[in-house]
Amino acid sequence: MLEPIQPIQPEGGGQPTVSLKPPERPPEGTVRADRRRILSARLSFSQSETGDIIVRVFDRGTGELIRQIPPEERLKMAARIQTILQHLEE
Repeated sequence: MLEPIQPIQPEGGGQPTVSLKPPERPPEGTVRADRRRILSARLSFSQSETGDIIVRVFDRGTGELIRQIPPEERLKMAARIQTILQHLEE
């Protein structure tokens, strides 16, 4: 038989931190707006020089880049780290 989960007692004798309240949902209008934005987006997949997969999200109507994952700064940092590691191996 399974025993019920017991709340963890915080140090110092405070109240247990167990919440049975369900997470709050965003307002319905926000969800609709996000859904419209997602449906109007175009995705592009590519691979960086370091082998990372790059996902770019474009606005289908304007062609504007909305987001890139990972961001360009992270790709530049990865390339710099790879260059440093190559110099250390020499």
